[in-house]
Amino acid sequence: MRQHVLRDPRLLQQLANTNPELARAALHDPARFSAMVQQLEASRRQAEQQRMEMTAGHSDDPFDIEAQKRIEDAIRQENIAANLEAAMEYNPESFARVMDHSFHISHFL
Repeated sequence: MRQHVLRDPRLLQQLANTNPELARAALHDPARFSAMVQQLEASRRQAEQQRMEMTAGHSDDPFDIEAQKRIEDAIRQENIAANLEAAMEYNPESFARVMDHSFHISHFL
């Protein structure tokens, strides 16, 4: 994965914008990069497991108001994450830092 990131300048730039520490590790510390990717993957799996447990635990009573609110909140969070992922994939320039280097010209009449 690290080699893929290093071969693609656009991907490296996107990674630098979203996770600068991971981008630095990709460039300078292969062992740290590997550890960070493994940690991110473990966190993702843990969050997925918690979501599955929460959804499964509340399916006993489909009319429980509190369970419905938690499920609704989980769905909302999934939609937000999906929208963010799509935005980062299809419009990465929206997440780039903008610098104002405009030139100012004085006018004399």
